[in-house]
Amino acid sequence: MSEKKKLNLLQRINAIQGEVTKVDKAANVGGKYQAVTHDDVTRMLRPLMVKHGIVSTIDVHDYEMIDTGMKFGNRPLHQMRAKAIITYMNADDPKDRIVVIVPAHADDAGDKAPGKVMSYAQKYADMKTFRVTTGEDDEQRITDVTEATLTSDQLAAMWEYAEEVFDDPDAVLSSMAEKVFRVDGYTKIAEKHFDVAMRKLKNKAQSEAKG
Repeated sequence: MSEKKKLNLLQRINAIQGEVTKVDKAANVGGKYQAVTHDDVTRMLRPLMVKHGIVSTIDVHDYEMIDTGMKFGNRPLHQMRAKAIITYMNADDPKDRIVVIVPAHADDAGDKAPGKVMSYAQKYADMKTFRVTTGEDDEQRITDVTEATLTSDQLAAMWEYAEEVFDDPDAVLSSMAEKVFRVDGYTKIAEKHFDVAMRKLKNKAQSEAKG
């Protein structure tokens, strides 16, 4: 009796795509939107990957830790940004592999940011590689979490201070908006971050005054 032909990696992925089931968005994120968790995706996919002989590994590259200028309680909130490389391999032929690269970031006030980055990257690599559906449109999520930007009074106060202490207030405000709050222009800073923005400006002014 002839030995059964072993499938290559793409054929195995295709087989899993035919067996995956929908994963519901069960996690509530900040009361703003529902999300699929890493564990939910792993729980559904792991037996299928074992069944069809696919193994995955994850490596994190080009990472950096950013001080957001905000706090969670009394602790400073940092953001880790990284490039995660997820490799899917044929268990019968490890050289038969594909690589998926996922840019990822995570905020944390403790030591959990690296784990969050890896979980985020693995989850989305798995969902896109194996065509896991959630029943909702991720592309529309941003419309559900739009935050109010600085009020006219807040903008005026911030500009007045910056103009008083900096030679190029527009450049300073624009740089702060991009580097600290990750927005394109200081007029897009969230209203709730006004105090943080003013504190950042004052810290910068004090630093420059000291030379």
